[in-house]
Amino acid sequence: MNVNQGLVLVAPRNPPVLDASFRPAILANRAFREQVRASGKPVPVRLALEQSETAVSHFTTQVLPEEHPQAAGNFIYLERIARLLLWSRGGFRFHFDGPPELAARLAAYYRETPTGKFDSNIVGERMFDHPIEVIHTTNLPPERRPAASLGRHLEGCRIGFDLGGSDRKVAAVIDGKVVFSEETVWDPYFQPDPQYHFDGIMDSLRKAAAHLPRVDAIGGSAAGIYVGNQVKVASLFRGVAPDVFDRRVKNLFLEVRKAWNNVPFEVVNDGEVTESIFLADYPSAVKAGVQFPPGLGSVLGELLEGRVLQHFPELVHPAHEATAVHELPDQMKQILGHRRAQLRMIQELRDIEAHDAVARQERGDADDGH
Repeated sequence: MNVNQGLVLVAPRNPPVLDASFRPAILANRAFREQVRASGKPVPVRLALEQSETAVSHFTTQVLPEEHPQAAGNFIYLERIARLLLWSRGGFRFHFDGPPELAARLAAYYRETPTGKFDSNIVGERMFDHPIEVIHTTNLPPERRPAASLGRHLEGCRIGFDLGGSDRKVAAVIDGKVVFSEETVWDPYFQPDPQYHFDGIMDSLRKAAAHLPRVDAIGGSAAGIYVGNQVKVASLFRGVAPDVFDRRVKNLFLEVRKAWNNVPFEVVNDGEVTESIFLADYPSAVKAGVQFPPGLGSVLGELLEGRVLQHFPELVHPAHEATAVHELPDQMKQILGHRRAQLRMIQELRDIEAHDAVARQERGDADDGH
């Protein structure tokens, strides 16, 4: 039997030719949950992942009883669930309601192992200013899922910008009408001095502002993690030394906002901007009854209300072994592929909406004929 730390690894029905040993995580997950169900004695585990006092998400699952012959798989199963929650939702403190020995192992994992310490540093310390904690308790904090309003504001004189790896884009808008737009080539990735980034952003904003009678608000997007307009993790600044990053890059957009007289200013992950565009252009396609995978429906539900959840889909941790951690910068390139998938989904929804409109028109013509 092929196992990973007690977790049974299941071969796919159609193994990939170029990687015959590939074992999908979802199949291991299903097999473990089936073992738990078949045991007749499932042990409940409840997790609450805390970002702040006002942002807490819950997850509930079950593991095998300690005396079960396959109980060795309990820890790796929970560790992978915890990793998914960290990298998809974000947070630094786990409230753990379940077997105390599993809570202790999870806490030790984030303190002592290479991959655990990596997660604790990137997600816990760099994103939320705290190392990851695991607290064993039977009293979970209540779930709270705050969401920020994003987009739908077109009145007045506004500037929007997008920072890419090969160019930066800017547009000036007056009451929803674009009066200026420009795309400028730049090379931010390996610049060691963040003054390069600051000057480039300011240059684009000044060019846009020259076409406006005033500047009422500024909104921007870029790849990476941004919390309260602070840069937490971002590939645009990969060439900047860690001490310079903490000293200058972390508050760079706060510096930009100050330079523009502290007008309303917001910088967010570029995927969140894609979500807001999707919402603005294709809400009827979602309302028409398109069926989405579990989990995505709740996200789209928030989108239909004009809000974006405080989750962090930008970074997906690929590491299964300690050595893979050092390959994460190269994995960032793969994130760009997800953007193409988003655009394909939007195109499919556009086709659905167009087809629906045609069908309604045909029904209307038929009714008129009668």
